[in-house]
Amino acid sequence: MKITHGLMIGQVLQRDAKGRGRATISCSCASEGKVELRVLKAGNVARGHDWQMVGTADGASFEVALA
Repeated sequence: MKITHGLMIGQVLQRDAKGRGRATISCSCASEGKVELRVLKAGNVARGHDWQMVGTADGASFEVALA
């Protein structure tokens, strides 16, 4: 899987009134299967964002909205 669009190192997200940001991550892939992700901050897992299943790759592409 290769990330084709997503978060960049040091990127800042605009937060809503509840203090939450959103980002879309797009990938190209050559196989099918479950996709998991986690978010790191300074090399550590960001609170509430340890490994979690976010969808299924279809053998061509995958996109997930991260909140």
